[in-house]
Amino acid sequence: MADSFSSKARSFVVAILIGLLVIAFAIWGVEDVFNQRSGSEVLKIGDAKVSSTEFNRVYRARLRSLAEEENVTLTDEQAFTRGIHRQVLSELLGNKIVEVDADELGIGVNAKSARDYLETIDAFKDDLTGEFSMDQMAMILRQQNPPISVDEFEQDLISSMRQQQTLPAISGGVKAPLQFAEQRYKYVTEQRKANVLTLTEQSVPAAPEPTDEELKTYISANPIRFTAPEYRRITMLRLDPQDFVLMNDESTFGVQSMDKLETAFNNIFVTEEEIKGQFDYKIELGEIGSPAKRSLVQITANSEENAKDIAEKLEAGLTADEITAIFGLVEPITYTDVVEEAILDPEAATAAFEMKNGEIKALMGAFGNWITVQVTAATDEVKPDLNTIKDEIVADILSAKAKDKIFDLMGAVQDQVDEGRSLEEAAAINGLPFSTLDFVDRSGATRSGERLVGIGDFTGVALDEEILTNIFTADQDYETDYFDTAGEGLAMIRVDEIIESQPKPFEEVRDQAAALWKTEKVEENLNDLMLDLSSKAQTGETLETIYAGIENGASLEEVMLVRTSPTQKLGARITVDLLDASIGDIKRGDGPTRLTRQIAILEDIISNQDSLGGEYADFIQNQVTAELISDLQLAYRQAVLADHPMVENPDRVRQILGVEAPAEE
Repeated sequence: MADSFSSKARSFVVAILIGLLVIAFAIWGVEDVFNQRSGSEVLKIGDAKVSSTEFNRVYRARLRSLAEEENVTLTDEQAFTRGIHRQVLSELLGNKIVEVDADELGIGVNAKSARDYLETIDAFKDDLTGEFSMDQMAMILRQQNPPISVDEFEQDLISSMRQQQTLPAISGGVKAPLQFAEQRYKYVTEQRKANVLTLTEQSVPAAPEPTDEELKTYISANPIRFTAPEYRRITMLRLDPQDFVLMNDESTFGVQSMDKLETAFNNIFVTEEEIKGQFDYKIELGEIGSPAKRSLVQITANSEENAKDIAEKLEAGLTADEITAIFGLVEPITYTDVVEEAILDPEAATAAFEMKNGEIKALMGAFGNWITVQVTAATDEVKPDLNTIKDEIVADILSAKAKDKIFDLMGAVQDQVDEGRSLEEAAAINGLPFSTLDFVDRSGATRSGERLVGIGDFTGVALDEEILTNIFTADQDYETDYFDTAGEGLAMIRVDEIIESQPKPFEEVRDQAAALWKTEKVEENLNDLMLDLSSKAQTGETLETIYAGIENGASLEEVMLVRTSPTQKLGARITVDLLDASIGDIKRGDGPTRLTRQIAILEDIISNQDSLGGEYADFIQNQVTAELISDLQLAYRQAVLADHPMVENPDRVRQILGVEAPAEE
């Protein structure tokens, strides 16, 4: 069963978390609009906010999705370099734009609609009954990394459903003409031939070794790169459900002193009686198993003889409506897939649940009249085997007891701290463990650079935004009130010592600064050489002649460009420039890798003369239609942003990811 849940959870993440959260705004692209500062939230538009927790949850889900798609696990720094965080921010911004606009339009989602949708999600259905299970939904949400609360998921769902009501009004019915598709086809299949001169770091003199004075000047000009973050050493009392241990007949077998086990704070005893009671309760609620059900037709007769005649005609194949018309009787009563208690006449109900599918019977009803009953479908009661779901029931009981115990224990600790005791004293009184974190920064990393991400199911400090927020907002030497953790537990902390953010010692960063300084010098030399050589090309000197005058580290080749399949031989900027250039134009820019520069001359443009038709025509037409819709949505987004300016906190994003700010900031 655990494997089944794991599979469902993976499907759930892909189909629900990502699918619902980025319904239509993924095609809007990622714009450089994140440039202002706000409060503790990651971004805000109007009254709609994206919290650090929400951003971190969606960002982590995106990384896991990329890991499955590309079979590679990105670090936060690699993902930051690729701009994954900006993609997530753009998608979340799109959601908040619709949320703000939907509020103004008065678009809401009622609880019944949301519940009806929830019941269609396969991952939330019980394996035995096939019916929606709130417990199963909560369990699968807890299995996510990081865990998702039911409230968070409900908010995501309601937001998504509001988008589905709002967005169709923007672009419904839009379809691009076929002529647009034909123009696009010729545009994207056009070929361009360019002569390209590539310069590498070997093309320029090596950078000299910098002096200490030069390095100190460089460090002063780029302080963020060489500044240590603020660190805080804390004492923490933290209790999460996974800290608690299951105690049953097997785990206590042979134990001599039960008193010691029973007094341990994290031992949870689950008895067979409790398991059986929870099992029976779930059956009673209809969460597991299923009762017997019947579909039937009931015809009210005039007499016993009439009831028997009706039965004979039903046996002969006549329908209930045909029979009531023949005898002039009231319309038949039809029940479809009902439990016994749902049938109004108790005698008809008893008879129906004693009969098999297809059986017909004439009998005296409970109200003194004769009736004829025909069972049209019969489903027997399904009683689940306790052993097949025992682990799940035990896990539910353990989790519930652990949460209750955590609340009671932390409440007692809070009372004692309020009375003047220290966190350590309160923990000792209640037999609870506490820990000391020997200095962490805002990203949850130690001074050695190790991020405290946790082990196994234990969520580390670096992945718990609530803990990090409390660490870096608490006053030194004062215990905080207890607060929620990402693992559905509670925690209290005290900041014991603060190391303020300060420049790192020169000797510590000298080698790093020297490497960066020399790299920048090489880039300056490459830029100067590129500008000098491109000036010669502008005055009429050929690239062949220029290339011949370079001693080392250069190459000259002919490159073909097609819009639909960009080449890896050119830098991104120079590729864009050549695709927009005219024959004979000279373009320059960064090469495909760092410490390379390129100069290119567009030599020829070769148009595609093929005609467009068939499935490919439909594909291109749909593609152009999507772009028209994207333009409409972009205009919609800009209009909402004009009325509700957006503010964003890039520093908070970097703190969450543990990435230093670039030097230019």
